[in-house]
Amino acid sequence: WPEFERVLYFTSFMNRLGITLFLLFQKFDVRNTNVRRLLKKYTVLTFAVYLIDANPIIYSNVLHSSLTFLSSQNLLFGVSALLLISVILFCLCLLFDFVRLQLFKMLRM
Repeated sequence: WPEFERVLYFTSFMNRLGITLFLLFQKFDVRNTNVRRLLKKYTVLTFAVYLIDANPIIYSNVLHSSLTFLSSQNLLFGVSALLLISVILFCLCLLFDFVRLQLFKMLRM
């Protein structure tokens, strides 16, 4: 898949990491009802983050071209900025999917 040439989701390391995290979180027991409710609500939305991030159009036009300036910055600033931008993008993707779910509920789809 040439469109995923730069995104290395299909490496054996990523596959093993995904399986390990799945097995780890499968045994994770949350006793607090508020935390359980929060996790139940937001874990559904996180799949949209993956779909948006893995989209080749988003990656090549938005992420890759917008973040190349960080490679010429100080290492500490570059890493800090990249982490901050990642958290902001994650929250925006969650918000987009939340709005989508609310629209579907309003339209009864």
